[in-house]
Amino acid sequence: MVGHKRRPPLPTDLVREAVEGLGYEFVGMERVVEGDQSVVRLYIDSLGGINVKDCETVSRKVNPLFDGPEDLFEGRYFLEVSSPGVERPLFSRKDFERFLGQRAQLGHRDGAGKIVKCTGTLSHVTEDAVSLRRDDGVEVVISLADMGRAHLVYEPEKPSKPGKGGTARAARS
Repeated sequence: MVGHKRRPPLPTDLVREAVEGLGYEFVGMERVVEGDQSVVRLYIDSLGGINVKDCETVSRKVNPLFDGPEDLFEGRYFLEVSSPGVERPLFSRKDFERFLGQRAQLGHRDGAGKIVKCTGTLSHVTEDAVSLRRDDGVEVVISLADMGRAHLVYEPEKPSKPGKGGTARAARS
């Protein structure tokens, strides 16, 4: 495109090594523009969950990697380190495999370049594609190469209705 520079790729392997060296799970990383600010968002996790101190620890370790001799980002950017949360982003084939059977929203571009979002249950993963069964029963197959943003969909548990399941009643005579 005229007037647009291609952004360098994120140093995912370098950051993964630093995060895992601290004992955390590297979930993924993305670069987004919010308003006029560039944000590098790094998601981490651990068995006991993530707290603010964990995010600070990882931020201190990772920040120098971005500010090294190579200029990874043009201009200013903000580094955010966070838990993936209940609507965990999905970045890789391994993520899709791990969460098979769960609800997710997958974004991709259609043939006309329009962004399309599909929500349903992750049903199948191959080497290069993900299948999602929408609520209407239609199976949608999206190439990993064409995948945009993807994340789990949080659905709170519905309370059981009174009188349904769980309790037995004695018959009266």
